[in-house]
Amino acid sequence: MRAAFLFSLLFVFTRSLSQVAAAHLGKGGVYALRALAGITGIASFIMDMTQTLSSWITVKRTAEDIVTWASNRNVEKGCYGYEIADRKTGRQSIRLLTGVALLGLVPLIWLVG
Repeated sequence: MRAAFLFSLLFVFTRSLSQVAAAHLGKGGVYALRALAGITGIASFIMDMTQTLSSWITVKRTAEDIVTWASNRNVEKGCYGYEIADRKTGRQSIRLLTGVALLGLVPLIWLVG
């Protein structure tokens, strides 16, 4: 029950932070929050990008955020594999998931360009 409560608090906090970043920090604030959300794995950031902030952020901006967030999550999972598994498996895990993350960023070529 504690884990569920903690996740709920993080979820609400991240959603609130998304609103503040968008309203007061602009594009740079959203970029910083996107990196933080990718590292922490808080999915509420994605919900904010697709629902709450839709009047402020364009569909293109939302797509960029989601692609970047998903790639960050892949690198994070590779790091977990490196820490949890034996060294050989851990190295394979981080290499493969970093490669997947880089491939996942390819759509940004069309989104940003």
